[in-house]
Amino acid sequence: MTRICRFLCGVFLIACLGDVALAGQKFTFRTKHYVITTDVEKPLADAIGKHMDAVYEEYEDRMKGFKPKQSKMIMALYVWEKYETYLEFLRGYGFNAANSGGVYFRGPKGDGLSTWVEGQSRLSMYDVLQHEGFHQFAAARIHEDLPPWVNEGLAEYFGDGLLINGKLVVGKLDREKVRRMSRAIDQKLYIPFDELMTMNNTEWVNKVTSGAKGTSLMYDTAWSICYFLIHADKKYRSALEDFLRLMNDGATGQEAFNQVFGKNLVKFEKAWSSAIFKFEPDPWYTAVGRMRFYAGILKQLHAKKEHAPNFGKLREMVIRASMSTIIKERDIVQRDDRDVKLSNESEELNFPSPAEVALIPSKDPSLPDGLLVTGLKPTSIRLTWKRDTKGNIVEDIDYEKEKTTAVKPKPTTVPGKTPATKPATRSVDDLVK
Repeated sequence: MTRICRFLCGVFLIACLGDVALAGQKFTFRTKHYVITTDVEKPLADAIGKHMDAVYEEYEDRMKGFKPKQSKMIMALYVWEKYETYLEFLRGYGFNAANSGGVYFRGPKGDGLSTWVEGQSRLSMYDVLQHEGFHQFAAARIHEDLPPWVNEGLAEYFGDGLLINGKLVVGKLDREKVRRMSRAIDQKLYIPFDELMTMNNTEWVNKVTSGAKGTSLMYDTAWSICYFLIHADKKYRSALEDFLRLMNDGATGQEAFNQVFGKNLVKFEKAWSSAIFKFEPDPWYTAVGRMRFYAGILKQLHAKKEHAPNFGKLREMVIRASMSTIIKERDIVQRDDRDVKLSNESEELNFPSPAEVALIPSKDPSLPDGLLVTGLKPTSIRLTWKRDTKGNIVEDIDYEKEKTTAVKPKPTTVPGKTPATKPATRSVDDLVK
């Protein structure tokens, strides 16, 4: 194999490889926005690179107008096949990444975005990369030390996005997340704004790991604050822009907070809490989340060698046995009880109307059954299964293109690629599309 080596910005040695690279063989290559070092097979590495380029372009498109904080924009991404390799790599940078699905790390020895593949679903891996990737982007383009409420809130905003026809679509709402936040407001469980929005990063981490009242909702609250600021009226969008611009110009988080929010915080909190109850969940996004719930259920049933003949019976089995599943949080900070145990109440087990759901019996008895959801725009949603190199059963939720199936779904309209949005002149105003 021929390798043409050169230095990129005096830092990274780039190996220009052919189309084939074996798993376990470390190599480095460059995409449009990232320098990727990996030991996974080249087709998977290319797919991850293509995905993250689209994610970066969404960050960039929605965060125009900020002066770069670094003279050399090198987005380093490290993707490892095995979890053990991932942990060992980050230990070399003095970082403990145990129990994480991916992380943006920064320290005296260097910085970068890293994840691992084996045993993770692609959807979960991309969730993490999108969340942690925003931290990396924000440090390079906005400020190296954004206050956690806005850093984590915007990271959650982008982490919730889904790549459809090559474009990251953000700003859509999942029903479960909206209801979780609505309940928190009803029961006054969230941490008050004057405390939450003035925390530094050390205080945030200590609070999250303390187990005190309200800490399990900190990421949800930060997400909902940012979502409200982005999607409310121009006054609040301008407030978020002003806050970020002040920090981009060199203000501290406390200085920016005092100038933008300090005098109107009570009014702002009241407007936010009222708006949460008006958030409209998106049926398709909710269906993707619901598919992840059923993936956990089908995997449990497979382990017990139990099967349902159809989706209706599957739903009945969940209700009768009070089954539940765990969706792992995507941030590295250990959040104690923050793994989301999804509800199994009967009204939460349906897919949004007008979805039609078909259970797809597995042709391989060693793998769980799958599901196919049709009738929602922009695409159908399919759950299938595979085994990784260790033999672990891993879910695959595909929603980018139709596949042939033995179960004939009703016709579903699949629109073409979403056209690029014309850039706005204001940076955070451009968050709303």
